[in-house]
Amino acid sequence: MNTKHWMILTAFPLSLLLGQGAAQAQKANEDPAPFKPGPNAMLVKETCSQCHTPNVVVTQTFTEESARKIYRKMMGESPDTERGVKIVNYLSTVQGEEQEGN
Repeated sequence: MNTKHWMILTAFPLSLLLGQGAAQAQKANEDPAPFKPGPNAMLVKETCSQCHTPNVVVTQTFTEESARKIYRKMMGESPDTERGVKIVNYLSTVQGEEQEGN
């Protein structure tokens, strides 16, 4: 077997492995864990994880009022922005306080 054939035979399986690694990395980037799945979970994960470990967020519960207050404090902008509305909604519903009877 000459060098050219050997390179082709080894490059193909290697490219498959690298492709799988990229696919797994992409899948991990789309996984909201440890955040609970829900609308805008990835936005919340990406935003909050810039400064905090996920446990800082996922171990808390939020009302709409507390989520708005924390968003304003952490982001330095109004929670009425497009991003703010999405994050506050996620925090106050998905990470919201348990209602009695639930």
